[in-house]
Amino acid sequence: MLPKSVINRLLSEKYGPDVTFHKCLRRIRIHFAAGLPAVSDLPVCGVALESGFNFVHTFIRLFKAEYGETSSQYRGRNKTDCT
Repeated sequence: MLPKSVINRLLSEKYGPDVTFHKCLRRIRIHFAAGLPAVSDLPVCGVALESGFNFVHTFIRLFKAEYGETSSQYRGRNKTDCT
């Protein structure tokens, strides 16, 4: 297992000084969450928890920063009918 400092240094060397493991993980979680509202009927708190967020308000803020809309708005635009 690599120490966090080594991972952060490697990410910074490859992608720039502002890239950290924490930021990468957060972005992966947000992108994972973007797929959940479109295919499920989970409430926002369920989507946040399934994506690894402990706080719904943090999830909502980060989702909106990434996609420019709330996960509920995103769900309405991207709902897929699987029937």
